[in-house]
Amino acid sequence: MAGPLIGGFVTEKFGDNTTAFLASILSLVSVITIQMFLPKHTKSLNKLDAADSKSQDKSILTKTYDLLSIPQVLYMLVAQAASLAPAILIQALGPVINMEYFKIGPKENGLFLAGIGAASAMVQGFGIGMLLKRFSEFSLLILAVLISGCAFVLMYFATHTLSYIASQVILVIGFSIARTMTTSMATKAVSRHDTGLLLGLCATSEALMRTLAPGIGTFMLLHYGLASLGALGSAIEFGMAIILLAKKQI
Repeated sequence: MAGPLIGGFVTEKFGDNTTAFLASILSLVSVITIQMFLPKHTKSLNKLDAADSKSQDKSILTKTYDLLSIPQVLYMLVAQAASLAPAILIQALGPVINMEYFKIGPKENGLFLAGIGAASAMVQGFGIGMLLKRFSEFSLLILAVLISGCAFVLMYFATHTLSYIASQVILVIGFSIARTMTTSMATKAVSRHDTGLLLGLCATSEALMRTLAPGIGTFMLLHYGLASLGALGSAIEFGMAIILLAKKQI
């Protein structure tokens, strides 16, 4: 939350070079802080873990294949990729859309991103915990893709800054819930010893999507306009909702 807010202010007052220099200094401080305070071992090695560690002769590719052979894991990874891809597409093009389509300046863009960060923090810090007391993870996943679908519909019709901002706030709520639920459901399908590898697979798939998103998004934006992103996102999210609802009935 603080990053976009401070970044927008510094960029507006002192320019891009000062912002980049400040970011490099803060990055160095974060590295030093991690080296000083993060413990080398975050978990104690009990007898069960010690026994499991003796069976680590498999290569990383073999372990990955074994994980993907578990239907629940593969299903959740595909569901995560499909549900998060449209939002990642928008995130990759966020600055371009903000400044070119809605003429949002650096300071206002910082405030906008800070608000998005605050909404995400509230959902992940408080909202999900409260919802899990009343609903299952699978139900929340369906809710998340429906929320994201509604956000993309709103973005499709967005012609003013306010409606666009509202769509992005709604989208980040759906995105946060979907990512948390898919990751949680996938990790529950594997042993504790394989949790790290599974989280790595989740992060890798998201990183791959973030690598491809700028190129795909720019092409769509230039040739079909902003509405095409809203149409694509709503189609994918509502399609995912139908698939998940069908699976829930089985």
